[in-house]
Amino acid sequence: MRVPALSTSRDRQGAVTPVAYALGSSIAWYVELQSAVGYVFLPMLDRLDEIPWHTLTYAYGKASDTPGLIRRLASSSRLVRSHARDQLWFSIVHQGSVYDSSGYAVPFLVELAASPDMQDGGEIPELLSAIACGCGWAQAHRRLILVQNAFTQEQLDEQEAAERGWLARIRDAFTEALPSLLTLLGDPDLSVRMSGAKLLAGVRQEVPPVVEAMKRAYERESDMSARANLVLSVASLARKDELQFLRGAFDAHTAEPIVRVAAAVGIVDGVDGEPSRDVIQFLLDAISPIPNELEAAYDRLPMRNDDCPGKYLADIAWSLAVAPEATRSAAAQRVVEEIESRDVWNDMTIGPGMLRLALFPLLQGDERARELKPKFSVETLDGVQRRAIACVARRAWHGHTIFGNAVDVLQSHGLPGKPEEVEALVGRDVWAVPQGFRPRPPRTMKRWWQFW
Repeated sequence: MRVPALSTSRDRQGAVTPVAYALGSSIAWYVELQSAVGYVFLPMLDRLDEIPWHTLTYAYGKASDTPGLIRRLASSSRLVRSHARDQLWFSIVHQGSVYDSSGYAVPFLVELAASPDMQDGGEIPELLSAIACGCGWAQAHRRLILVQNAFTQEQLDEQEAAERGWLARIRDAFTEALPSLLTLLGDPDLSVRMSGAKLLAGVRQEVPPVVEAMKRAYERESDMSARANLVLSVASLARKDELQFLRGAFDAHTAEPIVRVAAAVGIVDGVDGEPSRDVIQFLLDAISPIPNELEAAYDRLPMRNDDCPGKYLADIAWSLAVAPEATRSAAAQRVVEEIESRDVWNDMTIGPGMLRLALFPLLQGDERARELKPKFSVETLDGVQRRAIACVARRAWHGHTIFGNAVDVLQSHGLPGKPEEVEALVGRDVWAVPQGFRPRPPRTMKRWWQFW
């Protein structure tokens, strides 16, 4: 099945790549040839040519240029490495989708990531993490009306069956590479250690020994951001089994606020029943008001940094939804006020947490279900709840956000997905754009030199 793609152009090796990269690719090759750049020698890269890349595919066609891109990651030229890395982000993994070439690339990327001679820190582990957390294109997109109109169910079933094989190869490749991946937790480079923890959390293989390795890395780690990142990694893998570890990280007298926030979020997600009062109060204090430096540091953690700002506020909002009613209501008002005052936030990041926090008593635990019967009306919603709904909807229709993202967030919570229906639900007074609201400016195309 041919997946719909952007307009394309062929680079010098014949592989299909986006038009925006064509000029950048030529310049990268020119710089490489003219400056006689060197390469890190890794014996495993000699095996790249043993794989029939021309029979494999990635996001924009045949993966013929993939071995050249992987080799360029070992270049001594920052420009060449950066361009090759961007191309791989745009091809073997693309917006969360992986392809049949992705699994074949994993062993070589692991070899590069584990090499002490590599530059650019945690960039390659970040790429590997995206592959580990990826899914098939048909699996992720088949429910969209656009896709259902373009392909038959038989075509989508066939594609998804093929993708299951690709995902199995990726899992097997990461399982085999696990010993090398564990060494990243002790790398001298801070960015490698942090991105390595994120990668291991995404791989989700051999969880007990991986968690024990993360806990040992936590004990010897001196950087507080790296400690917070390890806490989030452990919580993502075994939050219910590691509540004692998370509690210890929260209670430690030497713990910085960023570590305590990470531990508190993990505790709330892992505990059965109502969390302890001190954890809830700490999270409430963490947004009253929001410390800008702490929020920025938390959002930069690899476990939370995926180019979508707002994870600090989103995580705390999600956790405070299970707080006692008085605390939950105070937190919901604080979060909504904060969102209403911001110029930029991401619907897919903050929207679910804010709606869960505001609507939790009405959702009754099924807030992630997609097939919900309408259960909301003007009479059942208080002022803060209506403002929270309007915040998400307004970003879709008054701002320049991707329309489908905000609609998906609304509908996944049993809310209407049309502006006139939202206006009827929240009331015209709330739906009107508040004074001082400034939607984000329209997105603009990157100029060619910004791609690399």
